[in-house]
Amino acid sequence: MLPRIPTLAGLWLVAACTPLVAAQLPSSRPSAAVLPLQNQAGHLSAGKALHQGVERELELRFNLVRAEQVRNVMRNLRIRSSADLSADRLQLARSALQVDWLISITLHDVDRRRIPAMTASAQILRADNGELFWSGLVGESGLNGLPWLGLGVTHRTTDLAREVAKQLADAIEKAISSAPSAKASLDHEGAGRWALVPLSGLTPKNGTANAATVTEVVRDVGQELGLQLVSPNIISGILRSQETLIWGGATRELREALVTECNARAILTGTVEVYEVIGSETAPEPRVEISLRLVDAATGNILWTGAREASGFHKKGPFGAGRVHSRGELARQLTKKLLVELQQSKSF
Repeated sequence: MLPRIPTLAGLWLVAACTPLVAAQLPSSRPSAAVLPLQNQAGHLSAGKALHQGVERELELRFNLVRAEQVRNVMRNLRIRSSADLSADRLQLARSALQVDWLISITLHDVDRRRIPAMTASAQILRADNGELFWSGLVGESGLNGLPWLGLGVTHRTTDLAREVAKQLADAIEKAISSAPSAKASLDHEGAGRWALVPLSGLTPKNGTANAATVTEVVRDVGQELGLQLVSPNIISGILRSQETLIWGGATRELREALVTECNARAILTGTVEVYEVIGSETAPEPRVEISLRLVDAATGNILWTGAREASGFHKKGPFGAGRVHSRGELARQLTKKLLVELQQSKSF
């Protein structure tokens, strides 16, 4: 008897049933919830595109809690941002959301020119203890393609936000996929932990927001270089308990709390002197000036200090090659040079 040849109707039935089987497989994937966006830039359309873009990308990779359910839980627990996730609130949020990871997205700044630029970051919080597991930052410009050939230039802010969302989602997936080894390296409670206290902002405009952005840049680069930094929500909790907010410094009471409550050996902080964009609408030129210092948490003595400034146009290659058009990316490059200098100084 000859083997039966599948009919067109039979093939259609198999194809129609396949997605139902596939839909049951992702149960083994990590579960996550994306917290409401922190829109420090105040750009509504870019913020919406960024948040929706990250959620859309992560839905393909994780078991993601619906945005409406996350908003309701946050509202009921009166949690405005990831910085409000104290240990007790975190347990309530974890119980309500039933997830492995909490993901926080922040839109730091948007340069509203004919060619847009923006800086955004992501944080992954461990649902078991609420501490920071990973952070990443992207500084992107619409000119990061091949502008001299008219290729790869992004003119719409929302389109740029979606590109940034894709980069953040890729980085989040990579971080969570390496969770076992990364968690082991982050669980050390040794005496080498540093507390990153928010930098102070001395820029003429948006000083506090600019300082918050560069603080996140320092956290991102520090993590990349292997620094053991105290989780930011722990530091925020200490600052709230003292009913004070220190930008760029630390009082004796704060130093004592950081030593006692999180075993901090040193305090890393600094100042943002310049964080601006000059130039034309089609050729924006960012300028950044940052100073950092490392303070002994026990004595308050300064262990190290350094400062750098640069323009995005300091490299003059053919057709503008090597230029940096994003403030966030330029700040990242400067910060990396500073922290490498700090590590090489062996001042700690």
